[in-house]
Amino acid sequence: MLFGSLAVPTSGLAREATNPWAGRSGQAEALADVANGRPVKLLYRSLFGEREFVHTPGLSNCNPDRYDVPDDARSQFMWLGADYSGDIRYTPEQYAPLTSANLFARAYNVTMFTVSRDKVLKICPAATRD
Repeated sequence: MLFGSLAVPTSGLAREATNPWAGRSGQAEALADVANGRPVKLLYRSLFGEREFVHTPGLSNCNPDRYDVPDDARSQFMWLGADYSGDIRYTPEQYAPLTSANLFARAYNVTMFTVSRDKVLKICPAATRD
């Protein structure tokens, strides 16, 4: 279990063993977190290429490394564990979980921004939707 509703579903275990993000709805899980009164979390991943940087899918001007993110808010970011490197040639089996994780995180973060905008802006004062 990652946090709150971000648990891996129990159906389709063979597929989930290789892609824990398959078949999950970031929007539904974000709405469930809000409905259950869980603290706002934002999902991020690292991108590697010529230089490393951190990206919060679905949101611009918002990541735990930004200068304007308060120190006490940095703990509200959760790493996806699905980093991408432009220097690696991925097989379709390796690439599928990266894509699924990014789509899940984008839907989750955008939903959080939409329904809890004031709370997200306390974490990332300059945040906007991609």
